[in-house]
Amino acid sequence: MNNGYFILLQDGVVLVHCNAGVSRAAAIVIGFLMNSEEISFTSAFALVKNARPSICPNSGFMEQLRTYQESKESNKYDKIPQLESGNSS
Repeated sequence: MNNGYFILLQDGVVLVHCNAGVSRAAAIVIGFLMNSEEISFTSAFALVKNARPSICPNSGFMEQLRTYQESKESNKYDKIPQLESGNSS
């Protein structure tokens, strides 16, 4: 195996693997949960940490995940329909 990650799907089970399984794979799973389950970075991190206590994403991955969280929060408001300027109701 190389230092990359692999995602294997079979009957709803997902295996994410990297060299030690503490940084890269954890960051991938946290980002996936944030996106697919629409949960915060903090919640996703807690779920992954609970399932695998040894995780420790490196500072670069953590910063990217926090930036992704901020992006998700700012985009949430872009989806709210704008009221028409002449509508008083």
